Amino acid sequence: MTTLNEKKIDFLTLISEAALANPFDEKRDALDKRILKLSTHRDAEKKTDAELIADEAQILLRTIIPAAGINTLNIPDAIRRVIEDAALFSIFHKYMHEFDTYIVKQNKTSGTNLPL
Repeated sequence: MTTLNEKKIDFLTLISEAALANPFDEKRDALDKRILKLSTHRDAEKKTDAELIADEAQILLRTIIPAAGINTLNIPDAIRRVIEDAALFSIFHKYMHEFDTYIVKQNKTSGTNLPL
């Protein structure tokens, strides 16, 4: 497990801000560009900026969150929220296409909820 230093906290804080920003706003574009400049992992196989950021977040989160879970980390609540936001950002973008497919299928049903 890697220690959580100031540089990693700053990186995750930017991802948290991006997660909470309007995805269609210029502020979000600017955040994505700042995050990508700090990114160290590049696997640009036809991925969007958000997908690249989500991949980077996932790699970092795997190194700082122990197998026992985030609640075992002795960190302030504000940093815990930043980590949680980054994790949600990563999960959303990892499964975004599956979510979209599910929504399209769900919209084609008439009042029946499809299992997720």
